[in-house]
Formats: sequence, structure tokens, C-alpha cells
Amino acid sequence: MMAADDPGEHIDLTGEVEAACGAGAIAGTAIPVSASGLAAEGTTRDGAATTHWRIQGRFDIDGGAGTLDADVAVRRHGRTRRCAVRGRPWAVEWGSSDHQVAPAPPGGTRWHGPLGETGAFNALLSPAGDKVAIATFAMDMAFCPGRRGRWLWGVVRDLPLDADHQFSGKRRFTVTEGGIRRRVDVTLYGFFFRDGIDPAVGVREIATRVRTGRRVWACETQIFHGYARRARG
Repeated sequence: MMAADDPGEHIDLTGEVEAACGAGAIAGTAIPVSASGLAAEGTTRDGAATTHWRIQGRFDIDGGAGTLDADVAVRRHGRTRRCAVRGRPWAVEWGSSDHQVAPAPPGGTRWHGPLGETGAFNALLSPAGDKVAIATFAMDMAFCPGRRGRWLWGVVRDLPLDADHQFSGKRRFTVTEGGIRRRVDVTLYGFFFRDGIDPAVGVREIATRVRTGRRVWACETQIFHGYARRARG
């Protein structure tokens, strides 16, 4: 995501990059842009991941596109894994942010829509409209080697809304079934537009055998974005 200042001479950017060892964050402020394009680099630390990134391409009133290089280091359990991506394409499209400034969403309303390419997101607001009382999501985990079942379904409760009608939360769940114990870490956030929600969900899942403790699979998604509309009736 990129946001330009009024003269269109600088941008702020945020994003994530998925690499073999995990996901890294990208964040930069006041990056100069010109007719010749944009080129910037920086280092962003987010939790256990440290990402040194380099971005280049073009950015103008119609949007932008280019490539991203990133070196990611993820430290877990006393060990650091390193990986990199080179020439990863990126693109942005122009959009107005005027509709982000809106009245508080009506209490008790339901919202639904797609998440990523094949997933789904649903939300139910509390009667007072001060929090997302229930958020449910479905994610396609077919990419995960050795995983039992294609789909992951999750339920997250009680995500308060701030003054800008944004919500966020992290949850950890443990599920045991069929001799397999799964630990699932969920990151979920989003904000209300005047006409919808922009939700985002990321999941890290580790499965081990109950009897032996041996790992069966371990997978981490990138952050999947979606769009949810208010359900009528």
C-alpha cells in the first residue's frame, strides 16, 4: 500500500513479502518519487523477522508497478533462518481514501466477502457497534505440504474498534484431533469504509503427533486481504 503527499513528491509505503523462511514486513516514509521513477531501500523489523528491502519502479496518479528485492532473517527458538527474493513484482492501483472517513458502522450488522483468491471472511458487530463481536474466516491451505485437509476455518471474537473504526488482534489456538495437535497463530486486522470492510488475515500453523511430539507439518501464509460488504436483511 502506498500513500502520496499532496504535491505527489513523496510516498509512504507498507507491505509484506513472503519468502521461503517466513514473511517479512516492509515500511518506509517520505520516499521521494519523480518522473524517472522511485528507488528506495530500508530495514524493517517486525516481531521475529528482520527484512532488508530494496524497491524500484514507477509511481504516478494512475498507480504504480515495479520490482522488490528482499533479504529476510527470521529468528525462532534460538536459531536464525535466512532467505531472499529477487525481482518480486509489485503493483498498486489508484484509489480514493475519502470513504474511509465515515460514521461508526451500525451495531448488530453482518458483513461478508472474499479473502484472498479463494477464502472467505465474515464479521458480526456487537449490538453497541463498538467491536467486531465475531469474525470468521476460511483459508485455502492447499499449498502446505503434508497437511491434512485443504481448508482452515477460524473464529476470532471481541476485536474492539478504535476511533478510526479499525480493529486488530492476535490469537493462538490449539486443536487436537485424530492424534494430531495443531497450534494455530492468527493475525487479523481491518478497517471499515463507508461501504465495506477491508479485512486482512495471516496464519501460522504447526502440527505435531500427540504421542511422539514429532512435527507433521508447519506452514505460514502471507497476509491475505479481502473485501466485505454489509449483508442485507
